[in-house]
Amino acid sequence: MRLRFALAFERFKEGSIWLGLAVQSVVVRVLLVVAYVVGMGLTRLFAAVFARSHLGLYKNQPQKDSFWIPAEGYAPGAEGLERQF
Repeated sequence: MRLRFALAFERFKEGSIWLGLAVQSVVVRVLLVVAYVVGMGLTRLFAAVFARSHLGLYKNQPQKDSFWIPAEGYAPGAEGLERQF
């Protein structure tokens, strides 16, 4: 009798672990989808509605070919490469 109870308890324990993991998997996936839709989707929607520039590269600047900024104190010849370390 005691052996049957122990076996039934082990089966119940394994079944509850399986059920808990299955419920956890579903809940986590649903919460991640909701967080993505709310966090990313609505933010993108509001940004598109209000026409925000995310990087601000073109704010008050004329049209340029490049955004490269020249280095200061750099000599492009071989003289600038001597004793660099």
